[in-house]
Amino acid sequence: MSNKYRHDHRSSRNRKRGVAIIAIISVCIVGFVAILIVILINQTTKKISIVNGPAESVSQTLDPITDGVQHINEASYSFALPAGWHQTKVVISSAENSITWQSFVKDATNRYLTIYTSPIPPTYAVNRELPVFAHGDTLSFGSLSDNCADFTNSGSSRPLVPVLAKWQDVNFYCNSPNFVDNVVGTGSQTAINSVTLSGPTSGAQQYFFLYIDRNISPDYTIFYSILNSFRAK
Repeated sequence: MSNKYRHDHRSSRNRKRGVAIIAIISVCIVGFVAILIVILINQTTKKISIVNGPAESVSQTLDPITDGVQHINEASYSFALPAGWHQTKVVISSAENSITWQSFVKDATNRYLTIYTSPIPPTYAVNRELPVFAHGDTLSFGSLSDNCADFTNSGSSRPLVPVLAKWQDVNFYCNSPNFVDNVVGTGSQTAINSVTLSGPTSGAQQYFFLYIDRNISPDYTIFYSILNSFRAK
């Protein structure tokens, strides 16, 4: 009788021990699953980055970038600008109204575009001239000149001040004193540093386009693409 008791008592303890072991294993499994879920959540969260920057109050409206091009909408005009360019300067005064954009593309940060609207500085001197022609709210352009210092200076010494020059029947001021720079300006056969476009909403408006490219290998196709996309509103 005592042997049977001891056997039953031992079996009962074994069952309790088995239940405890199962409970411990279950807790470990649940804990492992919980840890795995936390790790997965953290990894997913790391893939989501939030960038906060200073607020800017500017007049332009920037549409989404598509195919490496951003679409700029100003009050009186719109055009396409390469991705990686940003507005850096706005001038509103009695002498000029202008907005400047700069390239922040790696190894090409020394490219600038400035668009002037009335009033426009009529004697702004450039190094290369690009004739432009109005077609309602759009424009076309002729051939870009060489450095104007090469075909303007007739004497042995360079002028100390900009001089009046002509390229494809377009008058402009040549920046002979700073002939090593690479500033491209537009002009028409009717006005220096100016072309008049007629937008359906804003009406007739004068424009002057300035492109600066101080890279070792200037890329004028950027400027051509901008002019091709330009629309007066």
